[in-house]
Amino acid sequence: MQICIKLLANYRNNLPEGTNGDQISIDVPEDIRPEKILEMFSIPPIPESVVLINGRTMVPGEPLNEGDVVCAFSAMAGG
Repeated sequence: MQICIKLLANYRNNLPEGTNGDQISIDVPEDIRPEKILEMFSIPPIPESVVLINGRTMVPGEPLNEGDVVCAFSAMAGG
C-alpha cells in the first residue's frame, strides 16, 4: 500500500537525498505501524516529536491505511 511521509522543519533532512520538497510517497506493507515509519526515517519518538496521521495525533500501535499521510516535526517548547 502507498502512504505519504511529510517531514517538517529540521526533520526534512531525514528524507532521501534528491527529494523535492518536504514529502514523499512510499510503498509499505499492509500491517505497518506508525512507529516503524518513524524508525525508517530516524525520527525521535514521542514526546521529542509531534507525529500526526491525517492531521490527527498519532495513536501508538494503530495500523496505517492506504493513502494515509504521516507528518512529523520537532516538539517545541517556549515561554
